[in-house]
Amino acid sequence: MSKPAAVMLAVIVTFLVTSACWLLAGLLFVMVVSNNFTSDLSAEDFNSEFTAPPFQVRLDYPDDVAAGDEFDLVVHVRNLGETAQVVDSIDLDASLLEGLEVVASDPFFTEREDFGSYESFYFTYSLEGAEAAMFTITLRARQRGVFTGDIDVCDQEVNFITLAMGMRVK
Repeated sequence: MSKPAAVMLAVIVTFLVTSACWLLAGLLFVMVVSNNFTSDLSAEDFNSEFTAPPFQVRLDYPDDVAAGDEFDLVVHVRNLGETAQVVDSIDLDASLLEGLEVVASDPFFTEREDFGSYESFYFTYSLEGAEAAMFTITLRARQRGVFTGDIDVCDQEVNFITLAMGMRVK
């Protein structure tokens, strides 16, 4: 094989490998943004240095919505402990609230507090050992775009479990 042909072959192989890597990264990003996975996390997923409440938390919400539409963000919380635990608040990142607004919740939050980088919605809801509850937060999509951010489920000692949410508004 001549030297120019070898160089051309190397360029083509490099191009194909680089393109495949970018394609894979793009597909992974789309999976995360479109929520094609189950958001499920518990205190057992952390090492012993991190103090987290004994909650298992899962989020359910649509992949995408149209601007102006209302939809439900359902936060499933299970107490993995043997004693009663309190879900004190559910916190939403301000980056989520740039394009989404909270319309209502069930159970209804007793207080709402804006901390700048996030808003806390207080429920002070007691869960017995092994008990589960659903917190339905009704949101309205205010504007088009992709909105991502963390959602924290907090106990009364300000320990929390954090999950990420990504929502596309058409």
